[in-house]
Amino acid sequence: MRKAYILKRLTGQVKRLAALMLITLMAVGNVFAQYQGTGTFTKINSQAELTTGYYVITDVNGEAAMLNEQGAPGNSSYIQRTTDVTIVNDGISNPDASIVWLVTVNAGTITIYNEAAQVYAASSTITSKNYACLIAESNDLSHWTPVFDNGWSIQNVQNNDRYLRYNPSNGQQRFSCYKLSSYNMDLLNLYKMESGDAPVAVAAPTFSLPTGTYYTPQTVTLTAAADANVYYAINGGEPVLYNAPFTVNATSVITAYAVVGETTSPTSTVTLTFPVQLANIAAFYAAENGLYQITGDLTFVYRNGVNMYVQDATGGLLVYDNQGIITNEYDNGDVISGCWYTLCF
Repeated sequence: MRKAYILKRLTGQVKRLAALMLITLMAVGNVFAQYQGTGTFTKINSQAELTTGYYVITDVNGEAAMLNEQGAPGNSSYIQRTTDVTIVNDGISNPDASIVWLVTVNAGTITIYNEAAQVYAASSTITSKNYACLIAESNDLSHWTPVFDNGWSIQNVQNNDRYLRYNPSNGQQRFSCYKLSSYNMDLLNLYKMESGDAPVAVAAPTFSLPTGTYYTPQTVTLTAAADANVYYAINGGEPVLYNAPFTVNATSVITAYAVVGETTSPTSTVTLTFPVQLANIAAFYAAENGLYQITGDLTFVYRNGVNMYVQDATGGLLVYDNQGIITNEYDNGDVISGCWYTLCF
């Protein structure tokens, strides 16, 4: 007999099970308002000054700038630095594109993207190490929470015990993700391109829903600048002009970008996951591991602790309720309907 984990019993209003995750942002291949190699960058010293724009990121002493290259050849555990940066009166003039990062601010968090290399600064999936990496597409690991206190502390949203810092130790100079308990890791300075020099940037659209798992049809609303035209696509389809909220009832990857004049924003992405509907236990048996709803009625047989046994005309099923979600008392022969299950062997 196969085992199913019960996720949620539908009794009245359906609630989402999945924890909310931040909307994923990734860059489109062609952002027209790209840094062109000239401009004046001025050090910022407050949260209020941190807005979407182009930045140079240095250690707190201004001795090294964060470069758009992964660690030494064969080593992808840190982000390289360059000392080829000149700071005069808290300013940097005409820095190379390799150290200029597009910082996008969204609801108190930021992404850090280098247009020249088309990479995001991110924490690592290896959470036990002091690793940082550069990735081509943004995900939860490339979102950060910045706080200023005599220097910038940039906390990773996903690995929230890790901070983007500079290691000044001789032979170990690099930008990477460290815990607060790590000894002698420098805070950062941010140098922002002055608005008169900066190319016009268009903020990416935001979604009304975060990436997650949903159990009922969802209405998706897109928000962007008032003068922007927003285009969206579902599951890699042709982008269409957004005019009004739309409904999604099946697993979908939705991308959206905004256009103002000839300038295109980065692309926002959200993934909405829905269970697959199956008619009966036999269809459930034939399915691959995944998240499903059995739409037909099931008959309760008996329960022993976390194990509940149900059946229908096509077979029997062991439901493993290890989270104690099922609180109702059932008698033999009672009918149970509208349940969500994950399937495993």
